[in-house]
Amino acid sequence: NGMMNFSQQRLGFMVLGMHRSGTSMLSGLLVQGFGYETGGPLIGAAFDNEKGFYERIDVVLQNDEFFQAQRIGWSYNVYNYDSERALFDKTKGTIKFREGERALQFLNGRHDIPYLQKDPRMCIALPTWLKLLNHSPAVVFTYRHPLEVAMSLKKREENFTLEHGLRLWIVYNMRAIQNSAGLCRVLSSNDAVNKDAFTEVQRIADELTTKCRVKRPPTETLSRKV
Repeated sequence: NGMMNFSQQRLGFMVLGMHRSGTSMLSGLLVQGFGYETGGPLIGAAFDNEKGFYERIDVVLQNDEFFQAQRIGWSYNVYNYDSERALFDKTKGTIKFREGERALQFLNGRHDIPYLQKDPRMCIALPTWLKLLNHSPAVVFTYRHPLEVAMSLKKREENFTLEHGLRLWIVYNMRAIQNSAGLCRVLSSNDAVNKDAFTEVQRIADELTTKCRVKRPPTETLSRKV
């Protein structure tokens, strides 16, 4: 609907999903295919993700700082994350929040092009960020079969058991669903993207625009070249 005015439009969205669940591939397709903006600098490609992660370094480092202040890491104790305590740590100066300031300059800034923000830690830390944003983002939530995730983690990480991977999968997915409950969500899965990436990614972008009223991206129709 061309009548949609700016005040009704969402400035961007967050991709939520557990580690090793295809969030990087999905984010890459959305950024390359439609021109959603990530800003930067981004985490570079790595052996386990050759096409890049599409994760802002400042957001990842800030989430790590929130976690470390509560003796949490991306792979341990995440169930115990307290979003209010993280805000208290920021106010009290227990954490520096230098990286967070940089991230908020981008996220809370002007967006002629809608943004895409992605960091699996956001499944856990989202309530903290929602209090710091000057707007309500949309969410793309994706998941992958728990055993595939656990096996992928076991292969990548040292001394990582399948049980540990499965427990993490439960916490990340549970928190992602709980923490985004009040937001406009578009749901997907790694299987759906692998089965027919072209159709699935086009559907996601269309729903972001129509269902969640995210600003229109520079390209609205996916090219077969992506």
